[in-house]
Amino acid sequence: MLRSRLLSLATLLFVVAGVPLLVAACKKTSASTPAQCEETRAAATTRAHAAASAAASSCVTANDCVEIDRASCDFGCSGYAVAATARGSAAAAIAKVDGESCKEWRERDCAKIAPLPVASCASPRVACRKDRCVMRYPWEDLSADQCNVLLAEGDKEIAEALQGASPGCTKDSDCKVVSEHACFPDCGGVPISADFLSAYEAVRKRVEEHQCAKWHDGDCMATTPRPTPSCMPVKARCLKSKIAKPTADRYPPGHCIIDR
Repeated sequence: MLRSRLLSLATLLFVVAGVPLLVAACKKTSASTPAQCEETRAAATTRAHAAASAAASSCVTANDCVEIDRASCDFGCSGYAVAATARGSAAAAIAKVDGESCKEWRERDCAKIAPLPVASCASPRVACRKDRCVMRYPWEDLSADQCNVLLAEGDKEIAEALQGASPGCTKDSDCKVVSEHACFPDCGGVPISADFLSAYEAVRKRVEEHQCAKWHDGDCMATTPRPTPSCMPVKARCLKSKIAKPTADRYPPGHCIIDR
């Protein structure tokens, strides 16, 4: 009789303990198809991308950007590029994704059922592109020759615009100082009449939208760096007589000149 009671008690304990395990195992098995694993991973990736994107802006140069790790179930050749000032909040957001969506992905044994692809990737680097932090790959960069051609084309268009811009004036306010170079900062040093300023700016805008956009997007500032000059204040004034300045012999009266 005692043996029978002990056997019954053992059976009851086995059932009580085994049912939750059986339910969990069935739940895990039923949810662990490749399609469901991919759905869970895609949801995690979307959340991670959104978190990184929110922290990716506000940069001037690549020094303003840093790389943070992806979530463990988010496949990619690199981490995310984010603004250095948002490193902490972005990393915390990615960690939350890893602790929730990616945790579910791992618990379903998805690393075996729907493993992440293995790829051979070129080493990217953080960069600032159009005021946003991004990861750049070597194949996105232009060669030095391509960068120089773009600059030469831009400079040529601006030079042609300046050739047609009259430097004539009757008063100082008629004179404006503009740059003869495209795509990178300089001090400016060409005086033109204010009447021609809008025509010059139209040409410069076209150059910025075509040659310079390609120059910047091709990361030419890194490939063919240009120094950022330290400029003294420059302004133009109207030369009203031949004795107004030692350079008067070069210019007739009523001509805009640089006054340094």
